[in-house]
Amino acid sequence: MIDPKIETVKRVYSAFASGDVAAILTELNEDVVWQVDADPSGVPWYGVHSGKAQVAKFFLAVSTSARVTRFEPLSFACNESEVFAVLECEVEMSATGKHGRMLLHHWWGFRGGRVDRFHGSEDSALTAQLLTP
Repeated sequence: MIDPKIETVKRVYSAFASGDVAAILTELNEDVVWQVDADPSGVPWYGVHSGKAQVAKFFLAVSTSARVTRFEPLSFACNESEVFAVLECEVEMSATGKHGRMLLHHWWGFRGGRVDRFHGSEDSALTAQLLTP
């Protein structure tokens, strides 16, 4: 049996793959904190995003900056209130046409059956390089 929190994360990933931000937002608490670990200068989706409206802006920044050509979960682990996931991601940056491949590490927190916190990391040096003309 798969943990319900992992099922939630899988629904979020599926919604991301299909571009359905509204479906992602239904899985989040109103006061969710969504964060990508990296210096936010130069990469539009980096930094801390608080609340559903800011999370929607995060996904808008990703979708207007990059075309994700591969987004494949490789591994999941969970405990009572968290899910950890490792994914393989390939992107093409809209502004430069550059392609890259990296691992993403996601740490999800849950409260009341919904996502309360997302903490992601990626190869920020590669991302900056891909965005640089």
